[in-house]
Amino acid sequence: MSIFSVFGRFLPMEKVTGALGVTDSNHAQVHAKKAFSVAGIKETIAAGGTFILSLDIPAGSYVHFQAAKITATGHAKVEILEDVTVGTPGTGILPKNRHRLSGGASLVTCRTDDTISSGTLLDGDIVGAPGAAGKATVGGNTGDDAEWVLDTAITMAIRVTSKEATDAIDVSIRPFWYEEDAA
Repeated sequence: MSIFSVFGRFLPMEKVTGALGVTDSNHAQVHAKKAFSVAGIKETIAAGGTFILSLDIPAGSYVHFQAAKITATGHAKVEILEDVTVGTPGTGILPKNRHRLSGGASLVTCRTDDTISSGTLLDGDIVGAPGAAGKATVGGNTGDDAEWVLDTAITMAIRVTSKEATDAIDVSIRPFWYEEDAA
């Protein structure tokens, strides 16, 4: 069901409540089949160790990085790095289209456990406390105040470093992004 607006367009209405449907930009990108995420999970990172999730951003793409949800079972430092140099590539991990009926593939390729050097720090956070679990959202808490339109033909990396003195930690990294036609 829809109603005709003063702007000459039909506006969607919820079927059950009859309320006008309001969709934010990120939600709209999911329905447009252009939103993606990936789950990087690493169990048992030694004290002082790292877990890295890399994203290769291809030339000619227009990628909006929205946020990454980071969970750690202990104290950790989170860094989002741009234009890193990959030494040894890690294990490929397939991004998932957030519109599960789409089947459309992401332009971005992802890996876990790359060895990296250099890179420019874009954002970061500290999660948890010594011996205490924590969560963080970095890159754009709601997707609007710190969105990054990513440079092209580079590798981005989300690096989580354990700040624990003796205990191992478990970490998950879940970035969210959407892709548009080149601007």
